[in-house]
Amino acid sequence: MPELLKPVTLPDKYSEEIREKIIQYLTDVIFLPIIKEMEITKERYFNSSYLLQNSVSAITKGIKTGRIQFADGIIKGDFNATITRQLRELGLKYDNRIKGYRINLINLPVSLQVAITETAENYEYMAQNMLKAIDNIEIKEGLTFIEESNSIIDNLNLNLDKSLKKSIGINILITDFQRDVLNKNFTQNMNLYIQDFVKEEIIRLRELVEQSALSGIRAKELQTIIKDQFAVSDRKAKFLARQEVNLFQSTYKYNQYKQNGIERYRWSISGIRTRKDHKELDKKIYYFNDPPVTNQKTKARNNPQEDYNCNCIAIPIYDG
Repeated sequence: MPELLKPVTLPDKYSEEIREKIIQYLTDVIFLPIIKEMEITKERYFNSSYLLQNSVSAITKGIKTGRIQFADGIIKGDFNATITRQLRELGLKYDNRIKGYRINLINLPVSLQVAITETAENYEYMAQNMLKAIDNIEIKEGLTFIEESNSIIDNLNLNLDKSLKKSIGINILITDFQRDVLNKNFTQNMNLYIQDFVKEEIIRLRELVEQSALSGIRAKELQTIIKDQFAVSDRKAKFLARQEVNLFQSTYKYNQYKQNGIERYRWSISGIRTRKDHKELDKKIYYFNDPPVTNQKTKARNNPQEDYNCNCIAIPIYDG
């Protein structure tokens, strides 16, 4: 009589460790060099002794330090009480709709016009220097994931052994040669994706800095742009790590199942953001060698965890 075996899944910590390794690599290769150049430029152009003079108005200091920004006839930013008072003294009124003050540059005092013009030039210098830093990024040699791969294999073997030994009385075996091949393949696949990832990030960062330079930059400070892109990269790294770990573990488990005479499984959805095509597969029986269609548009066939961002589980069936 067919028996449903306990499914084996990896804890999130394995993909999280790989995510941390990827994001550290991205930080070292991409973000730190750019941030370093940005800090050097900020110190050179935005922290001059000129700003420490008592005669300089709060508005001028705000503009020169980037606390407030002028673009497209609007002053926005972080308005403290002194800046607000001085803007009102110039006859300006706060507009809630735009969260700032509408102004005509030529109607401002000459000192403010100069400050705005000089600050715009300084932001352009910053953008140019950052673009140079981006163009000078050197992609380092690939990462090694042997330790992570070994940990994954050990965890899977431990739990597969418990599952299969209890039902069919066998132990999971893997030779040193097989382990070495798995480790090398996992590292190679990860590095192929990471290299493409890095190249895409460099292109994207360059586009963002160029766009900011063309739009006047003040609408969104370069520091914020880098911070936001880092957050995007972190999410991508998390997805990449999870996707590759899922694919690795699914392939490994299914090969072990087939080697031990287990050919079928019952599809089980996770219940977490399960896509429609996968929901329709729930509780149905499939063969590892003949996976179902998991995408009706592309007609792609996959076992659980092999498809893009798939959280489903294969419950192995032992036919005795």
